[in-house]
Amino acid sequence: KVEKDYNEAFLVAPGDAVRLLDALRAAKSVAVLDASGKPIGSVLVDGATAALLYMDEQQRRLGTQGALVRRGSKPDTSVPPPPVLPVVTAVRGSPKPPARLSPAFIAKVRKDNDCADETDSGYVHHARLDATHSYASITLICQSGAYNLISEDFIIADGAAPRPAKFDDDSSHEEGDMSHYNLSWDAKARRLHAGFKGRGIGDCGGRQIYAWDGRQFRLVAVSGMNDCRGVIDFISLWRARVEER
Repeated sequence: KVEKDYNEAFLVAPGDAVRLLDALRAAKSVAVLDASGKPIGSVLVDGATAALLYMDEQQRRLGTQGALVRRGSKPDTSVPPPPVLPVVTAVRGSPKPPARLSPAFIAKVRKDNDCADETDSGYVHHARLDATHSYASITLICQSGAYNLISEDFIIADGAAPRPAKFDDDSSHEEGDMSHYNLSWDAKARRLHAGFKGRGIGDCGGRQIYAWDGRQFRLVAVSGMNDCRGVIDFISLWRARVEER
């Protein structure tokens, strides 16, 4: 049994996961049927066993009763616990409206980046971060590629002049360049998303997620996909646990 999630990917029902893995190990391809049982395609599974075996090895599950491939008699309790996630402390949000960049400041940023002819207000975004700070982003179309948008990003403390946004890593921008790719603020989750697309359909590249700690944006998740093969679900490479105060 499978269900679609919000990204239009397919999720296997928890009770059917083991059955699916057993089938993958024995099959050369998997037929995909719709709800009425009509075939709608097939999935090649070459390399699935090797991938599952690698997962067993990394999680030190080889020879255990719950191993994905190479099962044995050892109890699952013999598997060491996963590493403890690093903790990032984020500040709580605020319902206050965000502070905004002045038209003169926006015009200067555009001029300094050789984008003086850009006047579209739709490429300027503002968001409230906490009770005393707001975030502002100016997308620089003249500096951007076909599908990688570059922006200059600022923090505005209430009553103070804008300052460049600070990040605790450099994975989303080139060395020495404070411009970022494809930044967007998720107001509901209170996370800043960034990333670089290897090509237009976005099936390769890297993604980062940041939380606001009151002074800077802290990296809380990294995912990536090196090969451009039509896969939009990037592999999780690193993540942290976020605690709000």
